[in-house]
Amino acid sequence: WDSRLRGKNLRESNGPFEKGLISKGSAWQTAVSDRVFHRNSGVHCWGITLQKFDLSKNTFGAVMGVVPHEFQDFHVNQPVGWTGLPGWAIIASSGKLLHGGHVSEYGQTKSSFHRGDVVGIRLDTHRGTLHFYKNSQNLGLGFSNLPFPLRASISIVHRQWVKLQSPLPIPHPTTSRSEKQKHKEQSGSSGRKNGRRVRKSNHQHHQDEHLNNSQQQPVSSSSSSSSHQLPKTSPASGIPHDNSKDVREQKQQQQEEDDDSKRMQVSPSSRNSNSNKA
Repeated sequence: WDSRLRGKNLRESNGPFEKGLISKGSAWQTAVSDRVFHRNSGVHCWGITLQKFDLSKNTFGAVMGVVPHEFQDFHVNQPVGWTGLPGWAIIASSGKLLHGGHVSEYGQTKSSFHRGDVVGIRLDTHRGTLHFYKNSQNLGLGFSNLPFPLRASISIVHRQWVKLQSPLPIPHPTTSRSEKQKHKEQSGSSGRKNGRRVRKSNHQHHQDEHLNNSQQQPVSSSSSSSSHQLPKTSPASGIPHDNSKDVREQKQQQQEEDDDSKRMQVSPSSRNSNSNKA
């Protein structure tokens, strides 16, 4: 704990029999850590052992958690997280959460703390989350979306005696069954979508390959030769033109012209002879 940032009725003892932070008097007193936790600075774990826990004068007994790094209300007769005081904390006597003056249920089962218990605190600066533990047993997610920077804090009253343990080896918070199921469903859905994408991509690839092959057929040497002539087509109908037919018609026409010419060239004597005989 920071030796300057604490209430005036708090003293820290390092004697052979008393070690930790001790409160004197009947008013609430708050102390904060000398270390400031910034965003994305890692995961920080610490614990507070309830060396002496007396609830005869106050029903809360002790309240611990985190506060903004600029917290200065060490002498106010209220715990952190109470009305008018910033903070995100857990109440040791009931195991409930305290923030903004509101007390809320916490965890699946009610878990109050007693003398000798260790209140574990796990701050994840990457995710902005705060988990609480009871003797290394995870009580669940306490707060999320925390602002930074922050400091660790402790508020005690009426001769309480607490001891800080830092760092505290506590297990990683396990994911709940519902969160695991949700993550599994999301992963399965993503896998099915990816599978559909792969199948669609392969199908499209085969189509593209077939199209490219049909458009890029290899050209044979005979088809590329300049001596190969395609049949001529008629501009009107596009039907191949038959040259042999024209040749036959021309020969027949020439033969008819020759026959006519021969008939016209018959001599006069031949005509007279033919007439006498008649």
